Amino acid sequence: MKTCSYCGKEYSDDAEVCAIDQQPLKEPAESSSSVLVRHSMKKPVKIAIIVFVLVLELVWWAWPRFYMHGIVLDEPYRNAERKMALYANLKEKTLKTKAAYDAEVKLLDEHLAKKWLGILAVVLAIDAVGFYYFWRYASTKTTA
Repeated sequence: MKTCSYCGKEYSDDAEVCAIDQQPLKEPAESSSSVLVRHSMKKPVKIAIIVFVLVLELVWWAWPRFYMHGIVLDEPYRNAERKMALYANLKEKTLKTKAAYDAEVKLLDEHLAKKWLGILAVVLAIDAVGFYYFWRYASTKTTA
């Protein structure tokens, strides 16, 4: 059996070039050694790219978010209810209005925690799939 030097497709011994990409075919012993050399030479570059992507995501994750009037007023989740509780608490400072405002802020905190955990889960899933395909199928053409 012969193997394509570019795509790795196997052919019978009488074939000379790959039907897909017109590259010359090599004997199995010759092509297997070039595959090992190909991956060992490219591994540090792949690791560097993956680390770079992870550092960029960490910077994005840790970067402070900018809110014009603070997160309590700008976050759209239950915004009207939270503003009503805030204005009622500012208008008349009673235990009832303070408790209502604190309850709204607690709901907001719980919502934001769930939101960020959801975003983290999606980013990690996309990273896992992307890194797997990048590691497995990234272009690593060799010259023999």
